This record gives sequence, C-alpha cells and structure tokens, in this order.
Amino acid sequence: SPGSVNFPEVYCNNPVWVFYDLLTNTRYGMGQFIDSDLIDKYQLFRLARYCDELVPDGEGGMEPRFTCNVYINKGQEATKTLKQFASVFRGMALWMDGELTLIADKDQEPVYTFTKGNIIDGIFQYEGTGDRVRTNQVKVSWNDPSDNYRIATEYVEDQQSLLETGRIVRSETLAFGCTSRGQAHRLGKWKLLGERLEKETVTFTAGLAGAGLRPGDIIAVQDADRDNIQ
Repeated sequence: SPGSVNFPEVYCNNPVWVFYDLLTNTRYGMGQFIDSDLIDKYQLFRLARYCDELVPDGEGGMEPRFTCNVYINKGQEATKTLKQFASVFRGMALWMDGELTLIADKDQEPVYTFTKGNIIDGIFQYEGTGDRVRTNQVKVSWNDPSDNYRIATEYVEDQQSLLETGRIVRSETLAFGCTSRGQAHRLGKWKLLGERLEKETVTFTAGLAGAGLRPGDIIAVQDADRDNIQ
C-alpha cells in the first residue's frame, strides 16, 4: 500500500516472498481466501534470510542460496503451484497453531531427545535401505539464461559410490524456477547427500512428550539397547 515503507513495489526473486505474494495477492493469488494475519510472517522472514545468504556459485563468485525466476503462463491448481514454489527452498507449507507457516530442510539443532523412558513401550524400530538402490547420479533440469532460458541439464555424481559399486543409479529432478547452474548443482548435491547420509529410519510411538513437535523438527534418539548404554 502507499503507506508502506516498501512502497513502491519492486521486483523480488526470493522464493519465500514470491510464495507470500501468491498467498496474499487478490488478483492472481489466494488473497481472497487467506487473511494475511493468519500467515506466520516471522517464520517466513527467517527463511527468506536463509535464502538470501550468499554461497559459492561454483564459478569463483557468490550468489544467493535460493532464487526463483519463473513464468507461469496458465492457471493451475493452487496447492500444486504453492508446492512447486516451496520446493525451490526445499520447503513445505503447513497449518499449525492457527497459522499458515513454512518449514525447510536446513541445518538446525535437535529440539528434543527421545529415549526408551519417554516413548510408549520403550521400543525403537529401525529400517534401512540397500546400497544397490541408492542414487549416485542426479540429472537436474534447469533454465539457462545464456541460452535464452532453454532447459539445460546438470549432472551431479557421487564419485565414491560410482567407484565402489561400479554402476550408475540415476534419478532425475526439475529445479523449478532455477536460472543458476550453481543452484541446480546444489540441488543435485543435496539429493545425493540425502541418499548417502539418510540411510535409516526409526519408528516409535510417543506420548505427550511429542505433542509440541512439528513436521521438520530435528530430534535426537538415545537408544540404550542399541548403544549398549546401561
């Protein structure tokens, strides 16, 4: 509005603020359905700063961690569009405590520790994935501004896995709204690191101790049976 300190409006390619614009705009967004007072702006601000942090671009320079430059030329389902834009910063939207908020996969400290003493029946169940099905090459599609924004391909490989297994296990992904080769490479690297490091899941049933947790929170597990702690 004219009374805003940010007037007049300017172009912004921070994916979090693009997401917010889609939520609140009454012409092409969801502003007629969502009250801006019901959006967790403080969490959006934290994630927007995370997107703006400068990281190496792979060519000797620096660039923002995440930017979003995309042209949508036709109408589509609102939830699908919002999921696409949230994927730019490895995030997802959720409704919690009476507000719409965002979470993203980024470095953070554990907020709670679960042990045999604070879960139901004291049982942790573990399940892992086999080495042969883990991706070691990712084909990332992105839009190259030096080639009139045509689709380009960035291959990211786990060289150690390729040498150890002698075989390629490839996956493909689209870097939505990405016009930076460095950002496309970081997306592929993130997926490969997830395959290499997130090899196991743990399942358990929590009581009231888990009531304050939300999707995306990092927890610690201290299992006396597995760690041989008496």
